[in-house]
Amino acid sequence: MQLSKAITNLLYDHDCVTIPGFGSFIINESSAKYIDKENKFYPPGKYVSFNPLIKSNDGLLANYISRKRSISYEESLKKIHSRVVKWKKILSQENLYVQGIGEFILNDSENIIFTADKNLNFSKESFGLRPVSYTHLRAHETSLHLVCRLLLE
Repeated sequence: MQLSKAITNLLYDHDCVTIPGFGSFIINESSAKYIDKENKFYPPGKYVSFNPLIKSNDGLLANYISRKRSISYEESLKKIHSRVVKWKKILSQENLYVQGIGEFILNDSENIIFTADKNLNFSKESFGLRPVSYTHLRAHETSLHLVCRLLLE
């Protein structure tokens, strides 16, 4: 099982998933919102942020991997540690993209900056809802023009 898949699975049911020695993904609830510069409406949901200061093992991820792969807790910790070492090595040289979660960048001050994938929503209630693009209509467009334009998009 990929570590990224284990993390995303856990984020649907838990508000915090800690990767020992790396940091924690934290779920934040959000109401529906409109982002003007993107011309998009985002559905209500649960979106992920990252805190690099929370690194202590809480056992959640290791226990999950242990159960899913039928391996010992200690072996799952070793696998997590191995992946964290790889992530840190990649991050020291280039940006790190974790599938299904987002992108990490190491800034000039050696701080980890996380950008979540905006299309991911960890709310089971909003499952399947996607952001919707919005186009401002000009006053002189007739309803026939509008229908044709919407059909062609």
